[in-house]
Amino acid sequence: MKSLLIAVAIDQELKIIKNSMSQIKPVKSEQPMFSGLIAGFPIEVIQTSMGPEAAAKAAIRAINPDRHGGVFILGYCGGLSNTLKVSDVVIASKVISPFDSKMFSIEPTTNGNLGKALIQEGVAYRCAPLLSQKLVVQTRNERQKLNESTHAEAVDMEASEITRHALEKNLKVAAIKILIDDIDTEMPDFNEYYKKTGKMDKFSVTQTLASRPALNLRLSNNIRQAGIVLKKIIPVVIPSVCRQWGITPH
Repeated sequence: MKSLLIAVAIDQELKIIKNSMSQIKPVKSEQPMFSGLIAGFPIEVIQTSMGPEAAAKAAIRAINPDRHGGVFILGYCGGLSNTLKVSDVVIASKVISPFDSKMFSIEPTTNGNLGKALIQEGVAYRCAPLLSQKLVVQTRNERQKLNESTHAEAVDMEASEITRHALEKNLKVAAIKILIDDIDTEMPDFNEYYKKTGKMDKFSVTQTLASRPALNLRLSNNIRQAGIVLKKIIPVVIPSVCRQWGITPH
């Protein structure tokens, strides 16, 4: 019996997924990874860490067509358009890579059924292109330029490479992201540390946030709001993709 593989990037996302799971067991992996059940469906969840390079490495190691019936990318993102605000739900219609600008389309039927599941739960959403980037997009000007050049409405750092490697292994994939920063949100300079060390980890994020307490408080509140939404939709969207992809409940 195959499981749904859920991919998240950061601790807060992983915690919410694990809190939604029963019968949790650790899975041997170089990245934090766990198995269990959500709404009776078999799940594995992996935390890839931040950034497209980390996501690619984790996806290559973890995605296994013999064990997984599909890959579902969940978590947080930023907004690139005026139409999206903090806590809005985005279903990715396609994801765009920062390495070669390749666009990976997501199956419309999957997205349509996810949208129906969200509406039935009273959750509004937008189906829109999701752009992955190597660095954090920090200013309104940067966001507007990316929106104009790619027509993407949301941005993250991991989805494109997870999608790439899932599709290379002939697995279906979908992505739902919730905004923690919109086009008007001022962001701390996470990229300075990344440029020095070549990595974006929990330590660097904590150090950067500590240097900007006001921004830290605002971003923490945004993450809390988005987390409430993520927690609400998990029991709805997990069964939806599992049924569509032939993953049967225990």
